[in-house]
Amino acid sequence: MAYRGSTPSYVEPPEIFPARFVGEDAKTGGNWGGVYGKDGYVLCNYQGNGSDKVMLPAYISGVNYYMSWSGKPNMVVWASETNDPRALAPDGGNAMSRTAAGIYSGDPMACQQAFTVTIHVSNPHDYQVALYFADWDDKGRRQAVDMFDENTLCLISPTRIVKGFRGGKYLVYSYNKSARFRIYHVRGDNAVLSGIFFQSPNP
Repeated sequence: MAYRGSTPSYVEPPEIFPARFVGEDAKTGGNWGGVYGKDGYVLCNYQGNGSDKVMLPAYISGVNYYMSWSGKPNMVVWASETNDPRALAPDGGNAMSRTAAGIYSGDPMACQQAFTVTIHVSNPHDYQVALYFADWDDKGRRQAVDMFDENTLCLISPTRIVKGFRGGKYLVYSYNKSARFRIYHVRGDNAVLSGIFFQSPNP
């Protein structure tokens, strides 16, 4: 029996995710005022001793960190009262007396290479969230970021690799429900996070 014709090529359908990845920003640095955080923000460990500087919008009921082996990530203050533009400004006025601080994962050799950040949304509400990372001490860090729906724990945005962020870098997402970010070490000493910023999504 003979067959004629050609086998059609397979075209893989695009994978559609519920959350939208808005983009990556390596230009703004610590001068977030007027760009991000118009509705609210979390400056991680900005006041030292595990104390964040926080102003949450009404639609965000809370922000929590978690690491499985200790309950919460490690805290660091790299520099205080600095004028380095990579350090996050203390408020939307972009003042230059700043603190370079954040949270970070544990020893990757001890399987402590990840932490999560959960954003609790009171009711479905469209919002934009920007995460700020800085490889402050120039350790050649590379890290990955996953975004999940907090209730279903389904992946809602493709994994993003953050690299070359000594000068500071934002990852910006848009969603309308509670979300959980998993931030994990790929290269360098550890994975880090310095700030979380909220505002209405861009049209």
